[in-house]
Amino acid sequence: MNSPRAIMIEPANLVINAQDSTVRDRTRPADNRDTSYDHKYDFRTLFYDAIPDDNRLILPGPPLLNLTPLLQNAQITLDGVEPETVHTEEKERAQSTILKFPHKIHEGATLTLRHESIAPIQSVIDDSYNEYFSGFNVLMTMQKDEELEWITDWARFYARIHDVNAILLFDNGSRKYSLEQLREALTTVTEIHRIAIVKWPFPYGPQGGKWDGRQASWDSDFCQIGAFQTARHKFLHMSNGVINADIDELVIPLNQTTLFDALADSKNGMVGYGGHWIENSKIGNGGMQLPRFWDHFLTRDRDDPCASKWTGRPNIWPKDAHPTAHFVRNIEYLPSPDFYIAHFRALNSGWKSADRLTNVPNTDLLIDMPLTKVLKKAYSDDADAQKDWEPKELSITDMHQYRFQCWIRARIDRLSEDSISWNKRWLWRYSVPVFEAKTDTGQIAFDFHIDDSHVRLAIAARDRNDMDALTAKLEGIEHHLDDLAPKHMGYWISAMPYSSAQDPTWDMAAQHLYHQMVIVYDRLNGGVDPHYQSRETHIETP
Repeated sequence: MNSPRAIMIEPANLVINAQDSTVRDRTRPADNRDTSYDHKYDFRTLFYDAIPDDNRLILPGPPLLNLTPLLQNAQITLDGVEPETVHTEEKERAQSTILKFPHKIHEGATLTLRHESIAPIQSVIDDSYNEYFSGFNVLMTMQKDEELEWITDWARFYARIHDVNAILLFDNGSRKYSLEQLREALTTVTEIHRIAIVKWPFPYGPQGGKWDGRQASWDSDFCQIGAFQTARHKFLHMSNGVINADIDELVIPLNQTTLFDALADSKNGMVGYGGHWIENSKIGNGGMQLPRFWDHFLTRDRDDPCASKWTGRPNIWPKDAHPTAHFVRNIEYLPSPDFYIAHFRALNSGWKSADRLTNVPNTDLLIDMPLTKVLKKAYSDDADAQKDWEPKELSITDMHQYRFQCWIRARIDRLSEDSISWNKRWLWRYSVPVFEAKTDTGQIAFDFHIDDSHVRLAIAARDRNDMDALTAKLEGIEHHLDDLAPKHMGYWISAMPYSSAQDPTWDMAAQHLYHQMVIVYDRLNGGVDPHYQSRETHIETP
């Protein structure tokens, strides 16, 4: 029997009744909450869904916190039958509870939770939809009230540029239109053959970082992580993979490879990438017209990078892999130099930051040339997208700085795999690769600061109390280093040029900077004589 092209789904959730006084404790200290915290926080959701997997029920949810004893002492039944085991796995801003029953679980069974502190909660089990997406290339997002035109433009882009043929959309309580209207809009994208819209009415949760104005920890936003958990177990296990992208994000290829081509070549089921913001500076769309993707292609490039995203294949991930909005935890992967995110400020309802909707002058902005080419390819049937809006007085970016950033991270990682034991590798402000290691002189970090034509290497202490020891060690080998110029908590030690197109200068830069890193690392581990010659390092050709 043929599957329907579009389906709408309500999760089998368990939520504490609004009249009950038992609620989840707040995760954030009182002095770090803003006035909207309680309105946004999820006090009552125990489980977002109950997903059948043979004789198991997988219940993803927010962290239980003080509700853990409630679950431990609750009577849980499925059509009157108690589970043989109940096991909860704690995760980052989440948990997953596994109920194991003596029989296979079927759609339509009733799950009941009873505890003396709350009114009984019931939910009817839905089916798994893994077969629905079997063999499909899935595009996934969570959204609320984004314009239907943006959503269909977004779907069309990924279908035409990355061979997406299925969409999994979690709707977080849209009010501008019904889910039926959303479904009808998506069915106009002819390249999409499977559409699942999931009603996801849970509180999104307070933001962290700069978004709440207090630089609070990201500790209270459970909703989207719950959607990723549900997607992994209920929808994606038989798919070819999933692109995680918001409605205002387009992943731009820098060659002819699609994200699913790259994913098929990935051994760990992951393709990661960074990107930059596309500014709200209209070109060619005057008046009060609704902005579209093709109206915006000006950027500050690496001066304004955006957060990372990923494409993944959950059915080959390790069991403890944990997908979040920007990373999949417990899988090691480096960003690909073949893709980047174009993150559009203007194509957003402004729910997180209203200033995104302010039109800015194009002074000092660059034309994102790879983006303009891909937009014209994706929207070849829209006359407005084919117009030449490129102001001749503006400079362009070809994304070579981003590609070099991704490339050198991977190259240094490979060169050092047998010589330096890193305990942390990350990206500072989305643009500075950082390699950290524990040494006899304390925790240190090598930072790669990349501009349009040079890469500059710094060494920094992670503990201010280690600065004197670091300085003494480095002064002893100053004649082996290219530079020893002070910077915050450390020193600049080298710099190398590189070309805009990949050529031997890229590997010359990586090899030389790696050699400088080894000199420093050796010196910090064991008090080598200041006149030593650094240990021979294996320099390989790419």
